[in-house]
Amino acid sequence: MISRLLNFGVYLTLFGCLCGAQILNAKDLSASASSDQPNISHYGQLPEYRSLAISPDGKHYALIQRQGNQDFFVIMNAQTLELTGGFNADKYKARGIHFVSNEHVVLESSKHTRMMQVKGSWESSSAFVYNLKTKKIKVLLSNSKGLFPAQEGLGLIVGFNKNSRELYMPAYAGRFGVTPKYHLYRVSLKNGRGKVHAKGNSSTIQWFVDGTGKVLAREDYNPSTQNHEIYSNVSGNWQTIYSYKTPIPEFTLQALSDDGSRLLLLSGDGNNLAVFSMSLKDGDIQGPLYVREGTDVGDLETDINQTLIAVKYSGFTPSYEFNNAEDNESYSILADHFSYSSVNVHGKTADNNKWLISVSGNEGAGAYKLFDRAQTKLYNLVSEYPAVRSIGELKALNLSARDGMKIPSIITLPTDPSKRTNLPLIALPHGGPATHDSLRFDWLAQYLAAKGYAVLQPNFRGSTGFGFALHDRGAGEWGQKMQDDVSDGVAALVQAGYVDPERVCIMGASYGGYSALAGAAFTPDL
Repeated sequence: MISRLLNFGVYLTLFGCLCGAQILNAKDLSASASSDQPNISHYGQLPEYRSLAISPDGKHYALIQRQGNQDFFVIMNAQTLELTGGFNADKYKARGIHFVSNEHVVLESSKHTRMMQVKGSWESSSAFVYNLKTKKIKVLLSNSKGLFPAQEGLGLIVGFNKNSRELYMPAYAGRFGVTPKYHLYRVSLKNGRGKVHAKGNSSTIQWFVDGTGKVLAREDYNPSTQNHEIYSNVSGNWQTIYSYKTPIPEFTLQALSDDGSRLLLLSGDGNNLAVFSMSLKDGDIQGPLYVREGTDVGDLETDINQTLIAVKYSGFTPSYEFNNAEDNESYSILADHFSYSSVNVHGKTADNNKWLISVSGNEGAGAYKLFDRAQTKLYNLVSEYPAVRSIGELKALNLSARDGMKIPSIITLPTDPSKRTNLPLIALPHGGPATHDSLRFDWLAQYLAAKGYAVLQPNFRGSTGFGFALHDRGAGEWGQKMQDDVSDGVAALVQAGYVDPERVCIMGASYGGYSALAGAAFTPDL
């Protein structure tokens, strides 16, 4: 059945380059942009490969492949490149994949849902577990008793017990007409059924467990009473370690410390978003533990039990701070060699020797690679956009606004290297506005660059990722200083000789759409 569903030729071609490796100190490590004429339609297609994952023993890869308008869930032997399992995932929207053991892979998905008893519609999420040995698929939690019929986030996993082969998954319980409660379920990998492991209430928003299934903590927030509370169970008895009345929680819990004694949270520290910790014993808050000037903590990378692996920072490119010096050194090697791209770590083998990474930017259109740390070698796997052969050069610039504020910006140049001056320009402000653009493969910017345009993506004030000084100065500045930042970026590129001032336009979506309308209204001459 698998052979009829999947294109074997494509896989053998793309994964065939695994037999060759790149040595990190080789001069030709960084890929150069191809001079092939681009096929414009390739940029607008959805990624052909995504969510690549590696098993703990490094023997298998899992990924989502898109063929035509259908998604397929695929398992491959990492050595022989043979397809060893999979199924058609197109009945649901495939969202992501990860291994929970060497034999079990979880596929996260969602489906747009309506019910007669519920007004409107919603995106109903779920998770499937695939057994590599039996080739059987089970839907997690679906046959569990007492689940509330209409809820989002049903596929969330917060822990795993290797000995009992049980996952820990929160879900709402109750029937229509009664306010549901957010319980924690233990879910069997064998049959997918769940049983209540710990009871929450209607205000519960988060659970934490250790690798044995012991419940460590619970977070509650009640918007009606505005009570934000955190409870600890490390002593075996529930106790309140944090309680604060607030219309908006000052923070949300993100992870567990590597020793399991503290909860980690994100909060402001001066000009930056930083990581603090809260003692599970008495609620004592310490920190900041992780902070970098001029950037924000973008995410906390954790294992399946929400234990911290690394802190990921934002900025022009992501950067990581791992728990040990050896991992930080390995990431520095990768980041230095792909210095004009975003390098993301997607998984590791249990022995921490093989890392699954992706490179997105000047050196790849979402290119997945396997990094062998012992041999200091990279193995090419697949690209999210294998049909894209030409990538317009990305440059990171700090452009000056009229009041002197530095606006971190990205410019993408046309794929034809002979066209680098007096260019037609498209200003492409991002949505949000509380997001940011970075040095990564952006299909829309690259599409426009392939058409011969230069593309400006300014991180105007109000943007995230570069500290509060930039973000907070966007308050109340829609159509004013935020818009001036876009206009001043265009003027700077004109002055630098990149851009023909008679050939400039602006486009965008969401807040970027507002900015495009504001640009046409307030600065039509530009």
